[in-house]
Amino acid sequence: MSDFDENEEELEQSEGSKLFEPLVTVPGQTAQRDQMAELHQLICLALSARIRAGIWSSGDIAAATKFLKDNNVTADVGDNDALQALRDSLENKQKARRDANKGRALTPEELAQVAMEELRHDVWH
Repeated sequence: MSDFDENEEELEQSEGSKLFEPLVTVPGQTAQRDQMAELHQLICLALSARIRAGIWSSGDIAAATKFLKDNNVTADVGDNDALQALRDSLENKQKARRDANKGRALTPEELAQVAMEELRHDVWH
């Protein structure tokens, strides 16, 4: 038995964990508000855990982006010093990269990267 199997078995036997309880549904009835809130929280926790652990896929990022958009979650850079600092840092890196590349021909790989960045910029702006 692997460590994962042992941990899963401990969770299933734990009285405090309701993670592995079967979902009780009644045909023809809609979900109650607390069931929807719990599902909402679980989706949020699952997505953020995968992203924080570094085991995310492009599908996870797309799902997280849609989840945030569907819940009207936005970020205003002007109100957040950390986001403003990140934005400034990225702009400085881009400027430094442009300055370093002035006067030299791009390799095919660099040209493809520039094209992808421009495509991303056009899609998101």
